[in-house]
Amino acid sequence: MASLKLFMFILYNRMGIKMFDTKKFGGYLSRLRKNADMTQSELADRLNLTRQAISKYELGDSFPDISILVLIVEIFQVSFDELINSGEPTKGESSILSNIAKGSDDVLIHSISDVISLAPYLKPSILSKIASNFSKQGIDISNIVELAEYLNDESVMKLLENATFENINDELLEKLIPFLDEKSKGTVFERILDGDLDWHLLKTLWPYAEFISSQIEAAVLEGGLPDEALKMMHECSYDKYGIEEKIKYYVCPKCHRKLNGLKPDICFCGYSFEYEDNILQLTDHPDINLDSDDKNYIGYEHIGKYYSGYDSTVLLSDKDIKIAKKLKAVIGDGILLDLGCGDGHYTVLALTQKIAVISGDISNSMMNIINEKAKYLNLDESKLNLCRMNAYEIPIADNSMDAVIANSMLHLNSNPELIIKEIHRVLKPGGSFICFDDIPGTDKYDGSEFDNTEFNERMNCMHHIYFEKINEYGITGVRLSWKFDRNLFYRNLFTTVQEVCIELPKDEKSEPFIHFYNRLKGRGFSDQSTISQDIHEKVFFETEKEMKKLYGDNFTDISSKFRQSDIIMTVFAK
Repeated sequence: MASLKLFMFILYNRMGIKMFDTKKFGGYLSRLRKNADMTQSELADRLNLTRQAISKYELGDSFPDISILVLIVEIFQVSFDELINSGEPTKGESSILSNIAKGSDDVLIHSISDVISLAPYLKPSILSKIASNFSKQGIDISNIVELAEYLNDESVMKLLENATFENINDELLEKLIPFLDEKSKGTVFERILDGDLDWHLLKTLWPYAEFISSQIEAAVLEGGLPDEALKMMHECSYDKYGIEEKIKYYVCPKCHRKLNGLKPDICFCGYSFEYEDNILQLTDHPDINLDSDDKNYIGYEHIGKYYSGYDSTVLLSDKDIKIAKKLKAVIGDGILLDLGCGDGHYTVLALTQKIAVISGDISNSMMNIINEKAKYLNLDESKLNLCRMNAYEIPIADNSMDAVIANSMLHLNSNPELIIKEIHRVLKPGGSFICFDDIPGTDKYDGSEFDNTEFNERMNCMHHIYFEKINEYGITGVRLSWKFDRNLFYRNLFTTVQEVCIELPKDEKSEPFIHFYNRLKGRGFSDQSTISQDIHEKVFFETEKEMKKLYGDNFTDISSKFRQSDIIMTVFAK
């Protein structure tokens, strides 16, 4: 907002046009307050505002609403004209403000420049009434670009219906599109079909309005558009990643406007985006809220630190390569949302196939591991987009993702149905929701080629002892599970289109008991996320003593191992 005001100030002064000066108005308000022997806090109380709001008014960083101006007039016993004229408005600006203050619906407009200069200070409802006068007589598209930020969708639509497009170009259209809804984009497209606009503007419009693709094809067949228009659209389609930098995937957490590109900096509403270790921060929701009965989030920041102890330089297995190729076959050149990505197992597999990925998780420390893996494996990091997000309110635009994976995270949340609905919302029509499951009957601790009876017995025993002792402290781990028929729920929203079995080599993914022991000791299980380190250390010490009594001092030294089961990949279509 501040940069826009500065741009307008420079522009109008270079053109020799006078405009309303909020700093002079602020100085006058400050003098009125001081002459009345009032503090900023006292004036704020009279106006039912904060002291900070008064300070911004006096510094010229903000301007009061009309209703506040009326109250200021009453408090300091000055005329409305005297108050407004302190900002040295043009005749038109003064007339607009005076008529609005009187509650008049018939606001006489001398110049569109007056409306543009006052737009940041007027309510959208008031500005819409003023703009409606121009919608009847016509308005140049360049002026709509200036006003669109402050108008609602309906008002922008009305202005576009009677707009003159003589000065339109790629740059102006690029600035305007972020403020247009689907109907308004359709209006621009109709003007192209009618010949009012150059068809070359489709190159700017299409990445933000792919829904017009079939209409472009029909128009070319009917002779309404040249063959080159279809060729241009196809070229844009094949330049997929270039388009992804233009298409709006993320939405602003403040105003919910769609954002340009995959590396947003600042939204038109003024919201500035933060990055932490190259991770876009799109939620300020805590990793876990221990004060709430509804523990929706697992303490992954801690678990991420545990995972960071893993060797990020381990090469991809044969099974991983098989899965990666299956992903490529399903997603093609589309973009994937890896929701609840954790340490990025599926993100990395997608990157090996040059698939663009948005990796979303609540834990920054988990996603830092992805950066390490990508660097070690020399993957194309330009296709990697890390984002801290809330799975219950995915900050992704509707109908924008080609595919979504949400592996090993839904069962850790108390409302998986809501997350599934969010996944459905962000998927494009025909987009793929990809799930991975152990094949029924082959539990990952029960590989058919392994005699792991001893392993299972010892693991279950240690796990049971640990959590029994935790319960003695009145603490329970976060052990959430689905309370619904997952497949039935999926079928209500998706259509099953493919099931693929990915067999595991017999010698792969077998691990010794010491791995389970170290993970429990390091608080690396989601069940342990709500347990304090102090209590954990006491309980683990007692658990270890019990295990030594049962199995001897070297209870971790056993030959039995566990082996991961074969995988079934299910693809659901929206």
